[in-house]
This record gives sequence, C-alpha cells and structure tokens, in this order.
Amino acid sequence: MKTKIAVLLLTLVVAVMFTSTPAKAGKPTVFVVPVDEIDTLVCAGENVHFTGTVTITASDDTENGIVHFVVHENGHVDGVGLTSGLRYTFHIDETVAENVNLVNGSGELNAVATVRIISQGSTDNEVGRETIHVQVVNGVTTITRSFVSDGCVG
Repeated sequence: MKTKIAVLLLTLVVAVMFTSTPAKAGKPTVFVVPVDEIDTLVCAGENVHFTGTVTITASDDTENGIVHFVVHENGHVDGVGLTSGLRYTFHIDETVAENVNLVNGSGELNAVATVRIISQGSTDNEVGRETIHVQVVNGVTTITRSFVSDGCVG
C-alpha cells in the first residue's frame, strides 16, 4: 500500500504541474482518494483489508520566474487482518516541495514521508520513513540523496 500511495502522489504531482498554469498564491487543490484494498503486511505476517481515505493537497505559486509547488498527503486508513481479525490503523504523512526556475530548468525537490501501521493486538507494528532530495542545474541532475528506513517494532 505504501508503494501504491507514493506512486499515486508522484503521479498527481506531475499531473498538476503539467495541467495547471501556476499563478501567484493559487488556491490549493484538494484530492480525496478512497482506499479499498488488500495488502500483505510483512511485520504482521498476514493480508489486511484496508478501507478509508487519503487526502492530498497541492498548491503552487510563481514569483520571479520560479514555481514553488507543494503537495501534502495525509491519510488514516483502517484495516482488518483476514486471518486473525485484528484491527490495524495505517497513518501516512508526506510532504513534497519543489522549486523550478522556468527560464533555465534548474530546481530542487525535497520529500519527507512517514508511515505507521499500528496493530491493535500483540503483532509488531510497522514504521517507515523516507526522505528524498534532488537538485537539477540547467536540466542536469547534480545531486540525488535518499534515505529509507522500514522496520517492525514490537
């Protein structure tokens, strides 16, 4: 589910960037995405049916030829273990900020995501965090850094 939500978020970032004309301090665009899927939880060792919604807010602003674009994703999704019947809560909080110079194609992207899947029973919880930094100068990627941590917490 984390991968599906991350791909959805990045797809929305790109879609909004290429389908909207940035305006100074534009009104945020809000997407409410329904979730109804079955995922395998490594820490729990079972399939879990998750339902709920994820809210994605996107905004952009242009000043002096530089577009500043921010996307924030926040979700609280409930799940039930298909084998155990245990209840799970999936929390995601992600922010992506991007600055792009419209003249020379330079810019940077910073993203931070935190995911917590909490079990209501004695099963281990899963906690993940990801940070990404990309810098582009004159259309050439000069810096790419990422950090990913994911683990089971008892």
